[in-house]
Amino acid sequence: MNKAPIISVIMPVYNAEKYLKESIESILNQTFKDFEFIIINDASTDNSENIILSYTDLRINYIKNKKNIGVAKSLNKAIQNSKGKYIARMDADDISLTNRLEIQFNYMIENQNIDICASWINHFSNENERIIKTVKSNKEIKTLLLFYNPIPHPTIFMKKEIFTKYNLSYSNTFSKAEDYELWTRAIIFCRFSIIQETLLLYRIHTSQISKNFAELQKKQIIQIKNNYMLRLFKKEDIKEILHFFKNSKKIKLNKLNWLIYLTKKYNLDIKVLIHRFKFLNKDIQSHYKNNLDLYIIDLKKILKVHHKIVIVGYGSLGQKVHNELKEQYNISHIVEQCSSNNNTNLFLKSIYSLSQDNYLFINTILSENTHVQINTKIQKKFINSEIITLYF
Repeated sequence: MNKAPIISVIMPVYNAEKYLKESIESILNQTFKDFEFIIINDASTDNSENIILSYTDLRINYIKNKKNIGVAKSLNKAIQNSKGKYIARMDADDISLTNRLEIQFNYMIENQNIDICASWINHFSNENERIIKTVKSNKEIKTLLLFYNPIPHPTIFMKKEIFTKYNLSYSNTFSKAEDYELWTRAIIFCRFSIIQETLLLYRIHTSQISKNFAELQKKQIIQIKNNYMLRLFKKEDIKEILHFFKNSKKIKLNKLNWLIYLTKKYNLDIKVLIHRFKFLNKDIQSHYKNNLDLYIIDLKKILKVHHKIVIVGYGSLGQKVHNELKEQYNISHIVEQCSSNNNTNLFLKSIYSLSQDNYLFINTILSENTHVQINTKIQKKFINSEIITLYF
């Protein structure tokens, strides 16, 4: 009796003769050898079958559909016929790097709590190429699925048992986004992770689904997102959440406390949501694009209602922060901004006139040199206070 392989690589094929040979050989030449390669021909009308049959490698398990049934049903059929402990996806026009299976297998062994992993990909065409990097953690993936699919499908490597354990399969109802739809169901039960290195070359060409069926795909993606929100969030929260997502561009800063509550309740990633919703306005957000962690820390501090808040500087940014906070929070003082021609000491004198207390200083001065100098002085004078710097 033959020993079952550790990995089952599954690859649907439909009229893929142009790139098929490269794809097949990228799997057969893997450094990890213990796998079966299930190639399912979905009633191709070109030379795909002859190319597949030209290979004599015993690890290939060739399945031919009598009629075209589509990617989702073909993938389900391949999974049902698989013998491996793990399922690895592959597309007939892409190229897996030679160590892909080895790296993903080792990653799953070292991270037993992960059910599904993927990797970065390198988009390439005749004109150019670029590496597509994406998030790593289950929480980040779970959050991003509310907006788009961050998981490169042909890099998927997953435990086969999840399909029977959680009654999962690809849905033919969402035939142009079958992977996205599956992940929005699987994330409820499974843990995901994306390996932070490139393991696959993803070919861009004119005959791909996303270009030929763009409108249908767009409609299906909208439905997938709606279904995911209804599945993920509890009934008592869903009305406010739907309103929040619909009006995200108008959300005020003082709604962040509700967003923090939401992320804790549903184990979502606060950094992803703040980045997606762009709190305050685009100008302010852009200054934090390379320091998102600082932006989050700053906003959380603003919402500590036990502080007496002092707004330092009352230009356009200071006025914006004041207007966002004045209704719900204790704005103790506003220190108006000196013009560039005035001595900074006049500004400091106004700050020093404050009584010794625990303040939350929000420094909105636009000049980097000035706000650094002001912060240093404040820290020396008000030892027990906190400072937030919103800068350009």
